[in-house]
Amino acid sequence: MRKLLNSILALTLISALALTAASCGGSDGGGGSGKLEEIKKAGKLVVYTDPNFAPFEYIGDDETIVGVDIALAEEIAAELGVTLEVNSAKFDSILMALKGGKGDIAISGFTITEERRESVDFSDPYIDSVQYLILPEDSGISALE
Repeated sequence: MRKLLNSILALTLISALALTAASCGGSDGGGGSGKLEEIKKAGKLVVYTDPNFAPFEYIGDDETIVGVDIALAEEIAAELGVTLEVNSAKFDSILMALKGGKGDIAISGFTITEERRESVDFSDPYIDSVQYLILPEDSGISALE
């Protein structure tokens, strides 16, 4: 079951990679396959992440970046037949690194917003998360405002 889920997620992100390449104007004139061919020719998939969001991405015991998102990126690289190069960056700089051509994909806990959609393409979401603010009962705070 895990292998099936990983394959589905990998295919979803490969599709997103193709869309990202198309929006960035791949070497084939914007058709998308140019970026995929560049990755295959280079023999590696370069990913940027901020390894401070366990269990999705974090620094493991051996000082390498690991986590759910990294496992997903490994599946994508394997599906493409290339190696994976994982680069650490501060969260706020990841999309700039991607737009600047330093990486092929970004994988981190991105919230999909309309503003971000204007400059990058996203895969289908593969996890929904909610943020909570937890306070002691006697904090005196009763509303978010």
